[in-house]
Amino acid sequence: MASIGEKELKALIKSGDIGGAFLFFGTESYLKEFYSSKLRDKAVSPDFADFNYHFFDGASCALEDIEQAVEAFPMMSGSTCVFVKDMPVDSLDEDSYDKLESIVGDVPDYCTLIFYVGKADSLKKTAKAKKAVALFAKCGNAVELNKKTAYELSKLLVGAAQKRGSELSQRNAEYLVSCVGDDMVTLLNETDKLSAYAEGREITRADIDLMCVKTIEANAFDLTKYIISDNFDKAYETLNMLFAQRADVMMIMGAVISVFADIYRVKVSVSAGYRATQPAEIFSNYRGREFKLTKVSRQAAALSVRALRQCLDELDRADTLLKSSAVDNRIVMEELLVKLFVAIQSGK
Repeated sequence: MASIGEKELKALIKSGDIGGAFLFFGTESYLKEFYSSKLRDKAVSPDFADFNYHFFDGASCALEDIEQAVEAFPMMSGSTCVFVKDMPVDSLDEDSYDKLESIVGDVPDYCTLIFYVGKADSLKKTAKAKKAVALFAKCGNAVELNKKTAYELSKLLVGAAQKRGSELSQRNAEYLVSCVGDDMVTLLNETDKLSAYAEGREITRADIDLMCVKTIEANAFDLTKYIISDNFDKAYETLNMLFAQRADVMMIMGAVISVFADIYRVKVSVSAGYRATQPAEIFSNYRGREFKLTKVSRQAAALSVRALRQCLDELDRADTLLKSSAVDNRIVMEELLVKLFVAIQSGK
């Protein structure tokens, strides 16, 4: 019994050695849903699920009821499954935790007990959370399923496109991730759509631009790219599109600030003789997302540190204005575009 990840869980399910307690937690909702459902279906035949599958809403059920279900013998089958969704195992009082410990530590071989934490919380931030994870790791399996890196996601999408009869290159898969984001459900849905559109041919970058709805972050990157490359018309067109889509102006501003912060961090790292990915060793939000840094390395090379600092100052002033005045949001953003262009031109 241990703390395990996707690879170990797949091996367990394949072997059929799935008796005991499982805690599903982590930041990737799709994987938690997929594998907990697969484990449930492996434990109990659909033909006898009415007798041997027991579901509990963890927010309202009593631990005593869970205990009774765990101890119940299977009917017309060799196994049972007890599924508990969203019980706050990291905030139980002492008596409730003792009861949980008693249940998890004495699960019959014929029962698969699943505790599913749906929220994207790693359960490692508090002492009680760590205690709960340690309990399942000791007496059963603590299954942590977190978001995949951009490289892992792109490999998955290449395979997903092949299964759907189309071809998607690694490079275009990475571009799809950068446009759509790292949510696996959204990415797989977009791959379905692109495969249907491609009708068996290779999915191109043009297909992705035509068919997929970009995230605000992806549009903010495009906006920044156009500003730096002196393409005011395209920058204004991108901003206009975001307003037409009724995107929240503070989300737009936050995304643009984030891109410029990435560029600045890459610039000062490279200027100091380090790699472009050096900020990932300092700022935890880049861990597993180093592609954000490599993606802006070309923009960083084109600008001076002085110009980037001036841009960040202009972004700070515009952000403050949006938050503290009644000036029309669109006017603020359009004026910001002009000021960013001026700052970049003066610093080249």
